[in-house]
Amino acid sequence: MADIGKSLKAAWLKSMEAIGNTASNIANSTRSKVDEMNVVNRRRDILSDFGARAYELWQKGEKFPDELQSLLEELSSLDEQLNAIRTERLAGVETKEEKPAEPETEEAEAPAEPAEEAADENISDEEIVEEVAEALEDAAGAAEGTEETQENE
Repeated sequence: MADIGKSLKAAWLKSMEAIGNTASNIANSTRSKVDEMNVVNRRRDILSDFGARAYELWQKGEKFPDELQSLLEELSSLDEQLNAIRTERLAGVETKEEKPAEPETEEAEAPAEPAEEAADENISDEEIVEEVAEALEDAAGAAEGTEETQENE
């Protein structure tokens, strides 16, 4: 009987030791995965901010290798195009060339509301520029918020 008790006790101790080792291995594995995820997230944060910082430095006059210089110049021209597009859209400017020809219908012949016409005539160029500048600032703020949201996801 004593042998059965000793063998059960030894088996119990060995099983508890195996469970402890398994739990320790799981904890170490989890810890290493969390560390890896932290490093990956930090790397992603640096890379996402790196381009904006490099572009900002380039605009201030820093010199970059030719490969990057051409990309930064292209980025600058794209920024100018975007600003022009946004300015046109926000200012409500539409040239006659861009305006599609509309067939004349009863709706087309209906006069525009007087309040809209008066509002368009009374807006000065300075007010339009101010409104566009405010809208661009709002858009920049929204873009930064979107970037932060995407980084957090």
